[in-house]
Amino acid sequence: MNAWVDIDPAEAESRSRSLRRRLSDIEQAMQEQLAALREKPDSFAFRLGWKSLASMQERLKGDLAVVTVHRASEQLTVILDGAKFNHEADLGTLGTLLIRLQKLYTSIGQAITRGPTLRGPISGAIRDMTQLRLQTTFASSFGMHMTVPADYDLMGNSVPTSALETMFQLLNATNDESRLMQMSGEIGRRSFGHLRHIAIALRDADADLKTEWRDLAGTQYSWHLRRGDAAGVIANLGNISETRTGEITTRGRLVGASLLRNRFEFLSDDGAIYDGKFVVGLGPSIRAAFGEECMATIDETEVADLGSGESRVYFSLRELTAP
Repeated sequence: MNAWVDIDPAEAESRSRSLRRRLSDIEQAMQEQLAALREKPDSFAFRLGWKSLASMQERLKGDLAVVTVHRASEQLTVILDGAKFNHEADLGTLGTLLIRLQKLYTSIGQAITRGPTLRGPISGAIRDMTQLRLQTTFASSFGMHMTVPADYDLMGNSVPTSALETMFQLLNATNDESRLMQMSGEIGRRSFGHLRHIAIALRDADADLKTEWRDLAGTQYSWHLRRGDAAGVIANLGNISETRTGEITTRGRLVGASLLRNRFEFLSDDGAIYDGKFVVGLGPSIRAAFGEECMATIDETEVADLGSGESRVYFSLRELTAP
């Protein structure tokens, strides 16, 4: 399965990069409006200015959707190297790694759409959207090309693509305990458990793993866990612990938001400020409710680094409704 259909890949990537740059420029202007709005929170003009920029951003996302309709699949490359992966593969180790990679990817898809959870069933829709397919193997120590349907919607949003991007953010945070704390708070411990099992399997097999993905704009994502480094990743993941989770339902208003990075800042009527990530698909509600009184449902997760003793609280916005 090709990544692009009915369009020249170089043209598609070029158009995607150009539109992303314009979206980023508007995002910067929106953040400047937010800074002014924090100084004058009751300013109708600043709220209107932000919403006007958000509408411009939405129109550009519509232009991007004209390109993403040609994006058929995302292509993931996985290369294994070691005594058990010398132009062939030990089936026991390979099976463990592939099952845990699939579970890691699916759990991240669940977290970015439903909020961070440790337990509970993963929806059938998420399982279908994040089902990886083995396309080919190739002559490396043992290399595999995998695909997943891109499944972009009419506004250029894709859960499979967002889950891949988040997965690489997690993989590249494995040697940064501060970043790992944030990732745990935003996607939950379920994904950490699957990643830890991947690292354990690689340690036990004395093997390397390298994985790569190229997004629609040609940005290259990669992660390489070399043999001998797995023990450190296992320790880092084990040091991060969720010490408290809960749900907050509160009334107030959005005073900050990034529609590109899925970030929010919510000021409750009692003066508390909550900031963090909002789930995929909540963008239209963010635009509609910005600056207006509304009810917010927010997941709260306290995460501790057992190595340093540091503890932080992270928030994930799941729902906005009229008061």
